[in-house]
Amino acid sequence: MPDVDLISHLAQQLPTTPQQHLTTLYVGYSGGLDSTALLVAAAGLRTRMPELEVIGLHIDHQLSPDAGAWVAHCQRVGAQLDVEIRVHQVSVPTEGNLEANAREARYRIFREQLRAQGDLLLLGHHRDDQSETLLLRLLQGRGLLPMQRYRPLGAGGLLRPWLDLTRADLHQAAQGLAWVEDESNRDTTLARNFLRSRIIPELAGFWPNYAAALGRVANAQHANEQALVMLAGRLGDGFPCALLEGATGRDHALLRAYLHAREVFTVSDAALDDFSRRATDAEAARLQVGPSHSLRVHEQMIYWVDETLTLPERTGVDTWIQFGPHRLRVVGPLPTRPDGWQLHPAGEHARERLAGQRLTVSEALRTAKVPSWWRADWPLLADGVDRSDGEERMFLPLPGVPLPENWRLEVEWFEIDKK
Repeated sequence: MPDVDLISHLAQQLPTTPQQHLTTLYVGYSGGLDSTALLVAAAGLRTRMPELEVIGLHIDHQLSPDAGAWVAHCQRVGAQLDVEIRVHQVSVPTEGNLEANAREARYRIFREQLRAQGDLLLLGHHRDDQSETLLLRLLQGRGLLPMQRYRPLGAGGLLRPWLDLTRADLHQAAQGLAWVEDESNRDTTLARNFLRSRIIPELAGFWPNYAAALGRVANAQHANEQALVMLAGRLGDGFPCALLEGATGRDHALLRAYLHAREVFTVSDAALDDFSRRATDAEAARLQVGPSHSLRVHEQMIYWVDETLTLPERTGVDTWIQFGPHRLRVVGPLPTRPDGWQLHPAGEHARERLAGQRLTVSEALRTAKVPSWWRADWPLLADGVDRSDGEERMFLPLPGVPLPENWRLEVEWFEIDKK
């Protein structure tokens, strides 16, 4: 076990308000030094908080030939500590920024695991990691954004309790423990590794207290960033283009805070500036912010778009359909149909006319000003019955589109705000 001071340090960092009553600590556990110290400290914390459950989360990115050995090591350590280790394999796209893609895949698992308010994820980033992050972001022209000590994640939160400690502190505390070394950390063709092995030792030789100084900068910047992110997070999934003024510093700060509120941290300054310019001039402006989300412009509004939306296979009485920022409730009684009422992507019936309407499906979508990127997959309610005349009864749930006569169907339509 590590020195008890490390356990005490972790205990002091945990949220203490009644609203943040902890039930489960999830530890992001790679098997390396930092996360090993964290897992062992969290396990030791159970002697003080016996009601607390501790679970290790190991993300196998399937990028290293040693990945299987790392999994086996983590499971052995978990067994020794009587801590459950959950292993999640993820597929990381190799196109573009591999590190950013791996991070997004990893955080997707983290968000899925944090299902209750009392769930807290612990990550082992320390003061040296913070210094590297600040310097790296400055050198890449991505602004001065430190890692946050605490922020909401999933239904719970994320905490980095080691940000006041150095790598040397953790190394000393972890004497006698076993951990794995990631061979990719020696690859100096990667920016962070080059900074760590070549640049930072020179800085430390001239400015021994450089890490503490950068830590103070990080704390001040974090307070400013936290206030802006809180305000930007309240804009919801759509906000007016009028809030942007065209590639100004203010636009840049607003867009970055808006993305940070949605846990997106890897978009470059140049990409934000380009989107800001196009958003004020063109309807087709689009900014990809990861494999599954983008910012898009439609009718002088900027939308946060989830590109992985799927429709349920069928619907029935008292069924909710959610698509984008919209939610539809279909309430009965519905007519009895042999195959039931089904949902289809509107794009499959774009040229067909709606029941009781002169409009085709495509025309109705345009009339209702549904954004172009949603039209092909917009939910179309159909009775699924083969008719001798070839006509299928269809209804397109849209605000302002009347129900066909004699349909025993009731629809409640409204927008929701997914913050």
